[in-house]
Amino acid sequence: MSKQIKISTIKMKDINFDPSLFRPMKSGRVIDAHFSSQKGLMKGTNYAIVGDPGIGKTTVMLDMLADLQRKGKKVLFISGEMNQIDMFGYVKRYPKFGQLDILFMGDYIEKDPMIVLKSVLAQGFDVVLIDSMAEVCTNIVDFHGGTFKNAESQVLNLLEKH
Repeated sequence: MSKQIKISTIKMKDINFDPSLFRPMKSGRVIDAHFSSQKGLMKGTNYAIVGDPGIGKTTVMLDMLADLQRKGKKVLFISGEMNQIDMFGYVKRYPKFGQLDILFMGDYIEKDPMIVLKSVLAQGFDVVLIDSMAEVCTNIVDFHGGTFKNAESQVLNLLEKH
């Protein structure tokens, strides 16, 4: 026996959104054009930057994060891979990275990674960079069990919420 559910339709003309939701966050870098047709990062959007190890993904994204911060955006770098010593080396080469708010997940290895993420994201950020999603999700699976796909869904849902 199938259960009946109430379905309702929506007319988009009846919905209002805050216009700021549709203004891109521009770092002023050439890469902005690759994120959206409005040439910047769109609010409420997740992007995956992929490529071979060592080609500069993290460096380019940290550079963009620092530029957005300089323009008044509240930004966060969540590192699942690097520790403070690793980041210190980065900052020596790129001093502007030293101004970024950074969460080193390795500093909380004995804590529930989902609680750590919820706590930091509750502070409210305009842009969050996670490097790497695979490491963060592996930490969640190691702590809670379950599947990588489930951990990834949890993190993406959390990011969407914030």
